[in-house]
Amino acid sequence: MEIDGRRDDKRVQNELLFRAVNEKLRALNVEFEGFANELAVFVCECNRIECMTQMELGVEAFDAVCAQPLRFVVVPGHEMPGVEQVVGRNGTYVVVEELAYVH
Repeated sequence: MEIDGRRDDKRVQNELLFRAVNEKLRALNVEFEGFANELAVFVCECNRIECMTQMELGVEAFDAVCAQPLRFVVVPGHEMPGVEQVVGRNGTYVVVEELAYVH
């Protein structure tokens, strides 16, 4: 059980790390490019630390995902059934929500 807890902690840390990277990318895109809903490049927020897969989505779409703190954007195929639930799909990304908190 303790091992599973550490694995879950690492998974959550990875997702939060990728969210922090994407928030910086978003800020830079808006600051330097001056666009609100243009397509921007973000990194997959899956829990795989080695994953640096890039995807395009609109800044407003990214903001909508971030407004729900338990939701993350991942590339198709990086969903984790049993751990998270798919709540939205787009051609270049999937929105997932942590299952432990889905009501």
